[in-house]
Amino acid sequence: MNLSAVSVVTNKFVSKIFILYQTCLVFICFIPCGIYADVVANVTIHESDIISPVNRNILGNNIIGYMKPYKKGRAKLYFDTTGGGIWDPVSKTFDSDYLRLIKEAGVTVLRWPGGPWLDSLQWKNLVGPASKRPDNTFGLPEFLVLCNEIGAQPVITLPTKDKQLAQIPDLVEYLNSVDNGTNPGGGVDWAKVRTSDGHKRPWNVKWFEFGNETFGQIMSPEEYVEHYNSTYNKIIKVDNTVKLGAVMEDSDNTINSWNQTVLAGLGDRMGFAIVHPYYPVIKNKEAKYYSEKTIALSTMASDELIISRLKELNSYIKLVTGRDDIPLAATEYNGNFVQNEPVKFRFTLFNAIHNANYVRIFLDPASNVLFANHWQLVNTYWGMIREKKKNHKPLIKQANYYVYKIYNNYLSDNLIKINIDGPDYTFSGAAKVSARKGKKVEGSWHLYDGTLPDKWSLRLFGDVEQTQAGGVVTAKFNNKDFNYYHASKSFRVKPDTLYRVSVKVKAIGIAGGKVGVAVEDVRGWTKTYNQPANIQLKGTTEWRWVSTQIRTLPDATMLRVMARRLKGKGKIRGVVKFSDLRVEESDFHPGSIQSIVGLASKSNKNDIINIILMNRELNKVVKAVIRVPSGYRVDHAVKLSGPTPYTTNFKPVKGEKIFIKNNKYDVKNNVMTISLPAMSMNAISFKASKK
Repeated sequence: MNLSAVSVVTNKFVSKIFILYQTCLVFICFIPCGIYADVVANVTIHESDIISPVNRNILGNNIIGYMKPYKKGRAKLYFDTTGGGIWDPVSKTFDSDYLRLIKEAGVTVLRWPGGPWLDSLQWKNLVGPASKRPDNTFGLPEFLVLCNEIGAQPVITLPTKDKQLAQIPDLVEYLNSVDNGTNPGGGVDWAKVRTSDGHKRPWNVKWFEFGNETFGQIMSPEEYVEHYNSTYNKIIKVDNTVKLGAVMEDSDNTINSWNQTVLAGLGDRMGFAIVHPYYPVIKNKEAKYYSEKTIALSTMASDELIISRLKELNSYIKLVTGRDDIPLAATEYNGNFVQNEPVKFRFTLFNAIHNANYVRIFLDPASNVLFANHWQLVNTYWGMIREKKKNHKPLIKQANYYVYKIYNNYLSDNLIKINIDGPDYTFSGAAKVSARKGKKVEGSWHLYDGTLPDKWSLRLFGDVEQTQAGGVVTAKFNNKDFNYYHASKSFRVKPDTLYRVSVKVKAIGIAGGKVGVAVEDVRGWTKTYNQPANIQLKGTTEWRWVSTQIRTLPDATMLRVMARRLKGKGKIRGVVKFSDLRVEESDFHPGSIQSIVGLASKSNKNDIINIILMNRELNKVVKAVIRVPSGYRVDHAVKLSGPTPYTTNFKPVKGEKIFIKNNKYDVKNNVMTISLPAMSMNAISFKASKK
């Protein structure tokens, strides 16, 4: 044998062994600091630090009411006649299975009829003997009885159109007047009609909404103020204890034409300000463009958008009205998932944890939320309790249902301080949700220090007569329905920065629609799916600043502000002028996403402490080390989880995949250590040990 060959073979063998040894060392070293390492959150409960009483009115929900313009197949059966399956019009009883689940979910406030169909509401057709309203056997009396059965306060959404306003004082009389023959409104004695419907005592409904997302209709904010004031003056004569809510525009831009006009015109009369925070916004296009993981991350990242929006709106209300006693009411909220593929995101586990975080935020007294209503309770597109199309039973509990069941069982009397020192993670930004990284910075607004263009860039457009003189664009609309975005200005921006963009606008005889401005990344809608707008001007106005806000993408270099009118709102005519541009930027940054969030509450008797912890990691288990006040032991505990963040209970084949599971834990030396599964909601009830 050739000794030199043996030497080469031996050296190669030794070399391979050494490489394998090094690889093993690297792998061994990787384990404690990599994906298999314990991710720890330290949780401390401060039992003596009481924040505020628990506001259980946050656990409200929605039931759809009158659907005249939308009567198609099961929709008519569900809501006009059975209240979505809850009511049996033949036996005139509630379905016991629905009733049990609704009670278990702890619904404290029930909103009706909500939605865009309320302007078709003819409430006088929804009262009186059910035999005389066969198409509406689930009417107003049945809704009120349902509220009574489940122990919920009713919230009634009122129409805002001219032809409907005259009905509203009679409605309040039907609901709240004493049946003693006084008949305060004259004409029909509506309190007597209520008695005939089986309820002699007044229902004493206190909360009414004036409209539903009215800013998105043709009505101008000035018209809304006029209609609100007229209605308020009339109903307050019937019952001066009612609270009438006013609609705020649903956008991140608090200082917009709608809010400014409504607050200035109604500030001394508003009972509460209505918001519908839907985050994130994912339609079919976004669902195809982004991955499931990106959409789930954008959902988790949107919590700071909710918090900052509520904070800014509360501050703006106080600034404009001079009042600090106007609360908010989130009468609709959810993840805004209007799509079905690749999975119905609205029913996923990750959206349930998102809704659980909504509730946590609303419960914080700093949010100033009077009541909140999840969208929505039963069946149709969003229902958290669903029945099968053919057999109807058993009812299917969606992931969102379990969130409210846990809150109902694990919220005690008073919120107490809880500190959570845990991991966090970053998000690069997507789906109109800003990037999340680093520490949170509150920041402040200051003027843009770059160069802004003097003149507008005009594009040829046959449906609008456009001219420009002295930096002022004049656009004449000739009674057609069209998209208008053909005057714009572009300017350089910093990446991942919040901007407020304002344009001076004047409307002259605008009718049949509304006009305003929009802002977007210069790459356009199809590349970014983000175009915040403020389109509220109608009629004739003075010159005014019209503002909107946008946070730039991490790779953004330029923004474009556009004169804007949306197609599909009807034929529009009149003249609008666009002049100066003003840009402000903010130092605010939401910081990284906190993996573990939660809250704690304590009973009035000080014998029970409950905590709820949510793990918002997509695929990491987090070990929670909980420091428990002395003298408390675990009484019971549960967790809500599922196989993946994208799992749903929409059509369970072999039972529900997302459900609540009981857990057993022990406290040793005032400390307990538990594992919080990825994308989970965990609740623990501690009971004071008997001395």
